Amino acid sequence: MATSSLSQSAVGWLAIATGVVGLFAVAFITLFFTAGAPFGALNDISNGLLAILSGVLAAMVYSQYRAQAPFLSLVRQQHQRLYRAIFSGRAEE
Repeated sequence: MATSSLSQSAVGWLAIATGVVGLFAVAFITLFFTAGAPFGALNDISNGLLAILSGVLAAMVYSQYRAQAPFLSLVRQQHQRLYRAIFSGRAEE
């Protein structure tokens, strides 16, 4: 399934799920500092899940809106070239 064929509602539900997992992560870190150890592991798990969901959400949103914002896509492309030039020691041909 290509990400460009996904509906707006799928992106919306993924955004909601990402937000809920983020709220759980905040709750678990608060409970970890107040109650103790078992909530630390839950916080780690929720942060890992939050990272995965955020990456998937970013890929879905980018694939849907890159055609609508060609200037921002160009800026991102130039940023990547600059990054590669700085950290690889040579410019891209």
